[in-house]
Amino acid sequence: MDIIIDNSKKRKRQKLIAIGAGIVVVLVLVFSFKDSGQRKYTSSIDKFTIATVTQAIFNDYIAIEGKALPMKSIFLDAIEGGVIEKVLVEDGELVVRNQPLIELSNTNLQLDIMARQTSLYELMDRLQTTKINYEKNRTNLLLQLSDLDYQFLEAEKSMQISASLIQEKVISTKEGFDIENKYKYLKNKRLLTKKLLIQDSLSAMEAVKQMRDGIDRMHENMKVMKTKLGHLVIKAPLTGKLTSLDAVVGELKQQGSHLAKIDLPNDFKIMAAVDEFYINKITEGQKGNMTLQNKIVDIEVNKIYPNVKNGKFDIELYFSDKNDNITFKGVKKGQTFYIKLALSDSKNALVVPKGQFYNQTGGNWIFVLKDNKAIKRDISIGRQNPEYLEVTGGLSENEQVIISGYDNLEKVDVIEF
Repeated sequence: MDIIIDNSKKRKRQKLIAIGAGIVVVLVLVFSFKDSGQRKYTSSIDKFTIATVTQAIFNDYIAIEGKALPMKSIFLDAIEGGVIEKVLVEDGELVVRNQPLIELSNTNLQLDIMARQTSLYELMDRLQTTKINYEKNRTNLLLQLSDLDYQFLEAEKSMQISASLIQEKVISTKEGFDIENKYKYLKNKRLLTKKLLIQDSLSAMEAVKQMRDGIDRMHENMKVMKTKLGHLVIKAPLTGKLTSLDAVVGELKQQGSHLAKIDLPNDFKIMAAVDEFYINKITEGQKGNMTLQNKIVDIEVNKIYPNVKNGKFDIELYFSDKNDNITFKGVKKGQTFYIKLALSDSKNALVVPKGQFYNQTGGNWIFVLKDNKAIKRDISIGRQNPEYLEVTGGLSENEQVIISGYDNLEKVDVIEF
């Protein structure tokens, strides 16, 4: 006869055992975590980059990239508009002062000059005609005056003897009056002729003066017009390298149109774009340095362009007068240089190398080595440059820290080696 086995008790006992085991595991984990209070990670120390916290001179600077540009550039524009007839040079060519570069023609300007020359010649002819006419009139008046002088003297003599002749009954009283009237007439006519001679002389002199003034003005205008005509030949204002040449034979250039640029040789400045974060930290006169021909040379901010574009603003830097015998041999326009621009004076500080860890922690915490472990510790960072961070709290000199990246370690408190 089969015996019925009761399995309910067995299942109940197994269930209790499982529950108890679970409780034990939980208790072990709880007490383990309570004992350490930390989240741990085990790794090899060789996988990390270790650095030592040191006391050193901290140089507060930023590294920026700049391009060499000529210190001085002269822009060549069309002073007078015209059609390009000849281009005598090529872009990039070295030119010397007063060397012809481009020739233009301007028909309207040439016609204007011809018209002014014609007007000038006409006025000169008028002046010559006026002077000739004046001399003729003056000669005629002088002849008239000479004749009047003679007649007046004769009438004066007749006047002087007419009274005695009337008393002697040689001439009648009427004839005596006629002699007196003739004398008065000649006297008045003589005075009027003298006045006419003077007035005619003054009028002629004024007319001649006005025409001479007009001729002088026209000569000055002709000089200006010839100067304008000379502007149709574009010449190099100084010795340098011709760049940005924009001239094609047959092309019409308006007045003021850009034609080319001349860069002053052997003298450069640096233009650099800086992150807008530093716009209030950079001032004119701020110092820096860069490597030029394997030598460290001093450089300083000459001008700041505060307009921000794409998160950056531009600064212009000049080479310092402190540099001895600086030369720019081999330097090319647009060549890139790397500049260390000081933000403040150098001073002694507690520093740590700037590693990848900073990108993930922002300098708020770091792993510090101690007893074959690396323990997470809060720190505070002050100034920074591309190489070092200034430690203002949380670390001591000679402590060792991990400065390599902290990928997947954000929630870890202790790294065990």
